Amino acid sequence: MRAITITGAVISAVLMTGCSAGVEQVAGDAVPAGGQPAASASPSLAAPSPAASAPAGTAAVTSAPASRPTSSPPTATTRPVRTTSPPRTLGPAGLGPLKLGMTRKQAEATGLLEGYEVADYLARCGVSKVRGTSRATVFIDPSRGVSYIALYGTVRTPEGIRLGSSVSAVRRAYPDWEFILGDSASGEGAVRVPGNSNAGYQIDIEDGKVSYLALSSENQRCTD
Repeated sequence: MRAITITGAVISAVLMTGCSAGVEQVAGDAVPAGGQPAASASPSLAAPSPAASAPAGTAAVTSAPASRPTSSPPTATTRPVRTTSPPRTLGPAGLGPLKLGMTRKQAEATGLLEGYEVADYLARCGVSKVRGTSRATVFIDPSRGVSYIALYGTVRTPEGIRLGSSVSAVRRAYPDWEFILGDSASGEGAVRVPGNSNAGYQIDIEDGKVSYLALSSENQRCTD
């Protein structure tokens, strides 16, 4: 053991010194036999390391090197989920990200449409539904893009008109609105969209309340 080895070396050095001719003068104060040497009595001996000063038979404890942190395995990634809130307003240019004039590809990329079929209309327009609804119809003209978007549920126009609004509320919101067919109790009417001179609202009335409302581009060819 290290402590025993150092002690043996010191004893050997003392014996060799005693056998040499003459007595070597040692600097410093003399120490009585059996006394504790002063700190300066052996300047040539380095202070023992903690391991060397450990009692015989006791294993020196050394700190183990810090273990290298292991990197966590990469977590599986998933595609981001669309979190966009559903549109709440129809007009003046469209329904949220779905705009009048968009091509079919652009319209479907908004994520608002589901299903597509070509209807037997004048311009062979494609017909889709707004996702999650049963009656909200979108017409896509093959040459003019999105031409017609029907309102649904609690969606309303920027002026506050929605399904179930009264005729009087429609007239307040759109003073220029007028019936094309029918009368104030039941019929079909239309008005230019405020803020978009190239679009109009089709507003149908049944029993004095709005039963149907759609945003259409001017001169659209998908419906009569």
